[in-house]
Amino acid sequence: MIKKTIIITGANGGIGKQLAIYFASQKKFNIVLLSQNKNKLNETVRFIMNIYPQTNLKAYCVDLASQNDVKKVFKMIRNDFNSIDILINNAAIAGPVGPIDDINLLNYKKTLDVNLYGSLHCIVESLESMKNDLRGKIINICGAGVGWNATAINKSAYITSKYALYGLNESLSRELKEYNIDINCISPGSYNTNLRDNLVSDIEKNNNTQDLNHVGTTIGSLIDFLISNKADGLTGKIFSAIYDKSDYLLKNIDIIKNSSEYTIRKIDNLNFKRIVSE
Repeated sequence: MIKKTIIITGANGGIGKQLAIYFASQKKFNIVLLSQNKNKLNETVRFIMNIYPQTNLKAYCVDLASQNDVKKVFKMIRNDFNSIDILINNAAIAGPVGPIDDINLLNYKKTLDVNLYGSLHCIVESLESMKNDLRGKIINICGAGVGWNATAINKSAYITSKYALYGLNESLSRELKEYNIDINCISPGSYNTNLRDNLVSDIEKNNNTQDLNHVGTTIGSLIDFLISNKADGLTGKIFSAIYDKSDYLLKNIDIIKNSSEYTIRKIDNLNFKRIVSE
């Protein structure tokens, strides 16, 4: 069996590391890990290879915000593997937290450079292989930036970057359909990660969080479904790893494909009607 190649960004810890462990445990993927933190990335590689020594695993240190850096690394990936089949855009930074008129807008821009443009750089570089194969799966981790609790304040850099990533996701789903490339967002739920620690207060840190050891049964399980042949043609959507179960999605897949369900649209003349008052 020819193994598919799966790329995971932000694989130095947290959700990215747990996803890498989960897919290594399946023993059916070539796994590529990307991160800017070389030391932590090497720790992840050592941890996985100690448990699953037969894994075909490679790791590359890369600054996702740099298009040239991403180009160089993806050229190496394409040389090392026959194809790029699956891309999981997981890398993100919290960005500045505080009132918009108090924060440094250069740091605000850096959040977009990593969370939005970093994902876009990886998508663009993956398309050469995916378009050639007329097949591919792209997963964007949108996090709490999309569908966050309405009371969240002072986190607009992170939230804006994730809403932008969702918009990119939905737009590209139409553009990539003719190449049989599916692109979807996943909201993973709340986990105790460094990213979350930088976004929430001390009081919130221990409330309503998921155990990182459960990433495989929540996020991993949903990704398994979305990258499978069963989900072919399901694209441009956003799903919750906590609430959206693959058996339900499969049962209702035709309805979901042909409606605006699992998007953030409000007025589209499909699910919602515009009522003009007289």
